[in-house]
Order: sequence, then structure tokens, then C-alpha cells
Amino acid sequence: MRRRLFAKWVLACSVGEVFGFGLAAWTVALLLVGGTPDAFGQRLSILVVVLSVGALEGTMLGALQWSVLRRVAPTLSGNAWVGVTAVMALLGWLGGMLVPLFGAGTYDLPVRPPSALLVLGFAALFGVAAGALIGLAQGLVLRPHVARWTSWIWTNALGWGLGLPFTFLSARTAPQTPLDAAVSGAWAGLAMGVCVGVVTSLALLRFTREEPPARRQPPREPWSLAAAMQLDAAGGRLEGTLGPSAPAPESAQEARFGQVISLDGPFSDRPPFHQK
Repeated sequence: MRRRLFAKWVLACSVGEVFGFGLAAWTVALLLVGGTPDAFGQRLSILVVVLSVGALEGTMLGALQWSVLRRVAPTLSGNAWVGVTAVMALLGWLGGMLVPLFGAGTYDLPVRPPSALLVLGFAALFGVAAGALIGLAQGLVLRPHVARWTSWIWTNALGWGLGLPFTFLSARTAPQTPLDAAVSGAWAGLAMGVCVGVVTSLALLRFTREEPPARRQPPREPWSLAAAMQLDAAGGRLEGTLGPSAPAPESAQEARFGQVISLDGPFSDRPPFHQK
């Protein structure tokens, strides 16, 4: 069962990134086929389109992940999981597209292109930071359903840190045609999805070995003397109760003091103790 779960999880992450990142790479290449436009409004329009495609990538990835996660956490909300994954993917694309669209190099300034090693190092650091945020956001959704959900944060950070450099390398070496960019992006998405799926499966398989967190019970109120001494009007006797309870009604308190102190009720045929 664990091997099947592992295979399904890695397949879900890989398929989601193959189609999601492949579509995103094709969109970016199509929009920038003539180069980066000079007008700020055109660049902003390109950013909006890319962010929309990035949210679609996150939606596909989140839906495929949830199809596997619901076997481990049956009460996990699909809408919440898919929604938070789509939002985090949108934010990731926002961080990745700001520099290419609005960076110094787009204004023909004398900036030396970075080396491939520097690009891969930056991509790895960016992947660790983005993966940690994705893991935190998804982990907050997982928290009520699994134990030790914090392992989801560091496994995502490591998985995305290993996988994201493939996408930066693909963007750096991809041909200019949109179709070739889509193929190259699909291969990069496959490598990234495998990295994320394999590493995060460490946390996923751990969830299957542990019991879900028990629902927190509200603290019990201290023993109530008033509740313990309530008078049973039907039987004419005192009842003792423990635990949370409402204060005894005023009439019950009067009846109790009348029984115990004034010696009324069953002892009404006897004179009060202060009379001689």
C-alpha cells in the first residue's frame, strides 16, 4: 500500500507540473516572441496573463495532489487545498517574472548576464524560500487532519529547492519558438515534479504511520458546590453532581437553606431550635 501511495503521489506531482509548467512556458514564449515590450502597460498586461496561467498551474497541481491526499486525510477539504496551492503558485510566478519584465536588463542598461552557476544557485535559494512558503500554507490546511504537520514545510522547501533550478535552466536555454519552449518546459516540469513528489513523500508516508491529532476537549470546570447540593424537588432529597453545571436556581437555594438551617419541610412539626 505504501509503495502504491508513493507512486501515485509522485505521478500526481509530475503530471501536474508537466502540463502546468509546460503551458506556462508556452504562454511566456508566445507573449515574448517579439522581445520584451518597451511600454509599461504592455509589460503589465503580460504579467497579468502569466499570473493567470500560473494560478491555473497551481490549480492543476493542487487538484492532482488532493486526489491522493484524501486517501490519507479523508476529511481534507479539496477547495481549501486547491485554493491555497493556486494562490501560492500565483505568488511564485509573480516573484519569478518581476525581474525579467521590470528588471534593469529590460531597459538596455549595461548589465552583464549572470553565469549559469549563479542562475542555478539563485534558483535553488528561490526554490527553498518558495517551497517553505508553499509548505507552510498547505501545512496549515493539513494541520487539523494529520499529526506533525510541520514536516510538510521542510520537505517542500527541499523538494522545490532541488526542482526549481531545472525550470530556470530550461528558460535560459529554451529555443525562441513557443512550441519548443512548451516541450522544454514540460521536461523541466517533469524533473521538478519528480523532485517535489519524491521529497514530500517522506512526510506523506509519515502521516500514514501516525494517528490524526485528537480533537481538543474544553477544560472541565471545577466542582460546583451549588450544583452538588441542588434539591431534587420530586424526591425531597439532595443530589450530588460533579462537572460543569449551572448555579442552582434561587428558589432551590432558599428551599435548601430552609431545610438545613431553619429545619422546615420534613421537620416542620418540630418547634424551631431557638424556641424553648
